[in-house]
Formats: sequence, structure tokens, C-alpha cells
Amino acid sequence: MGDMVNTASVKQYGLYVDGEWSETKKEMNVLDKYTQETAAKVSVAEKHHVDQAVQGAKQALKASFSPYTRYEVLMKVVEL
Repeated sequence: MGDMVNTASVKQYGLYVDGEWSETKKEMNVLDKYTQETAAKVSVAEKHHVDQAVQGAKQALKASFSPYTRYEVLMKVVEL
């Protein structure tokens, strides 16, 4: 059942690393937990993607982020 993939309805998602979207050569299927059919395909991160994400996170910690700015960001997330 899970081997049949309707590619027209399967969404593909890349990696969001350090503020940029990218795709990788290796992908992984995400299965619907009820039907076990492929619901989406996601890019699989490699070591350099993880290293890039960690470096981006370290840089983000150095940025000025006031409590009010943090509040504004969180309120925008709530709206999503």
C-alpha cells in the first residue's frame, strides 16, 4: 500500500537552514499514519547542513533581541 506514490498530490519540502531554503539529493518519505501512504517528501540533512544550522543559531544568539521585539515575533507566529 505505501509503495504506490501519487506524485501529483505529494508535496516536497526542502531544508530551511540559516534563513534559506535548500533541497538535497537524498529525500525521505513522510507517511500518513492512518493509510501508510506517502503524504510528503522531505530533504534529508547531511552533516554540513547541521553544521551550517548550528553556526546560524550561534550567530542569531549574538543579535540584539529586546523583550518587546520577541513579543512581536511571537504574536506574529500566533497568527499563523
